[in-house]
Order: sequence, then C-alpha cells, then structure tokens
Amino acid sequence: MPSANSYDSPGTTGGNREGLLDILTVLEPEATPVTSMIAKGSGLKTTYPEWMADNLRKPRTKGTPEGSDAKNFSNKAANRRRFGNYIHRWMDEFAVTDVQQLVEVAGVTDEWNHSKAKAFSEGKRDIEATICGAQEMVQGNGEEGWVTRGLFEWIKATAQATNPVPELYRTPAASIGTKGEDTEEEDVVGILQSLFTVYGEKRTYQFPCGVDIIKKVDSWQHRVHDAQSATYQVIENATTKRITLSVVIFDTTFGLCNFIPDQFLNMTDGDETGDSEAALILNPDLLDLHFMENLNAKKLADEGGGDRGYTKAIGALRVNNPRGLGKITAS
Repeated sequence: MPSANSYDSPGTTGGNREGLLDILTVLEPEATPVTSMIAKGSGLKTTYPEWMADNLRKPRTKGTPEGSDAKNFSNKAANRRRFGNYIHRWMDEFAVTDVQQLVEVAGVTDEWNHSKAKAFSEGKRDIEATICGAQEMVQGNGEEGWVTRGLFEWIKATAQATNPVPELYRTPAASIGTKGEDTEEEDVVGILQSLFTVYGEKRTYQFPCGVDIIKKVDSWQHRVHDAQSATYQVIENATTKRITLSVVIFDTTFGLCNFIPDQFLNMTDGDETGDSEAALILNPDLLDLHFMENLNAKKLADEGGGDRGYTKAIGALRVNNPRGLGKITAS
C-alpha cells in the first residue's frame, strides 16, 4: 500500500522542511605555546635586525710572577660577533559578499566578524608554525616574500646557507638529538648535560614536543642503575580513582624540563600538522619575537560587492645565542 514517506515522497523535494541547528563546530589545533612563552617586542625599524654575542676566555690556573709588569695584553672584543634575521610578513585576506552578509546563517551571527576572528586564529597558527619551522631566512623583493629563519634552522651545529651563525655561537652537536620518537631518558639527560657545559649551571628549559615524543616520555620508567635494573614503583591513592601516566616535569642534575605538546613543530608550508617526532629545548630568555607591525585586522572600503579585509603582522624571530638551545629530530 503506497504511503507518504520522509525519504522519498514527499521528501525534501516534496516539501519536507530541513532543520539546520544553530551550531558551528571547528576542531583544529589552536594552542601556540612557543609564541606565548617568548618575549614580544615592537618598534622594529629594519628588515634585517642584528644583535651581538660574545664569550669568555678559558679559565687559567697558572700564577703570575711576583713583581712582573703587565705586558701580555689581550683584545677582549676579539670574539664578539654580530648576526641577525630577516623579517617575516604574515598576511591573510578575506571577504564577504553583500548578499552573504545579509543572509541568515546557522551558527554565525555576523559573517564578517566571524571571518575576521577566524583569520586572527589562523594568523596566530601561522606565526607559531613559522617560529617553530626549519625554513631558512629569505630576503624579500617584489616577487618573493620576506621569510624569517625558524628555530629548527637556527639550532644547528653546522653553518646555515644564508647569513650563517658565527661558528663560536652555533649549537653544540651534543645538544641535538636525532632519535625522534625513540628518544630515551638518557638521551635527554645527554642534551641537558651539553647545555650545562654551555651555561655552567642548572637551568630550567621549556620543551615543546611533537605528539610521538610526548607519548614516549609518558611511557618512561625510572630505573635503579644496578645489576637487576629494578623498576621504581609509584604508589597512588586508590581513592582518587586515577592512574598517572604522564611526565610533565623532568628534573635532572643538569637541568629541568617542562614538557609541552605542540603540533606546529618543524612544519613545512602546506603541512596539516607538525613533525610528531620533533622537539625543541628552549631557554625563553634567549628568544624574542620583534614586531614591526603587530597582528592586526584592517577593513577595506566596500566598492559595491561587499566587505573586504585582511590580517597582517610583520616581525622577526631573534635568537640571541643558539649555543644555549637544543632540539630533537628523527634524523
């Protein structure tokens, strides 16, 4: 017996109304921990900001003869070096037609304001990916955009291709791990030991990590270093109904690390997410994001077709001395 039904007759073509809920959900990584942790500066007035680094001579234990005059003079500025980074210009354009701005949209009260807010979020992600990238600096011109060098290119034991860091201030090879997700506790301790020799004291480092390294860290088991390699047992209060399987702080004699998940590490343009087997070992005091123009939005004149605008930021990543930083990659 023929029956009117919802799926065919009448269906939507036959008059059934559609119900679109007033909900719009966006699930994308938005946390930008490295951008958030480092200092911000403004007032940049050059496309290639530079800064200086210096070091101290090796300690001496030999005494000087009594009554000897000063005669072995040294140049205390001999190892002073300057280096820098080009600026980066982040820009994203967006537009809404005149009709779309007037149409009622589910989950969006104002299409223009929604587009602007979304462009801001995307701009922050662009800045994080750039800071934490492996791209080399590029001098901009009329056809090619300015590019600032990313942290994974700053932190190298060898010379960069463009405006290389002076050899005295490159990252020691021992401060660079290459085991990716196979990184073990002793590998991190080795990096911290290398950094200890740079600073001469225990320091606290921020440790942004890809998800595979964070997963590995959470599985670490602290072992007693004896013939039996007995595993330490951690007893937790059962009344909390909670088992802790995460390592947030790693404290060693050589340094303390705060592990932070970050999905924008070691990215290349067009990647969906960052390198899951990459990590940075950072002293935020050595870093600065120096802006010529802070991230902002501008609305352009409506010439008849609807509102148009863009978000833009111009700045350069400053790494005061790469010797005091470290990283982990898969190779």
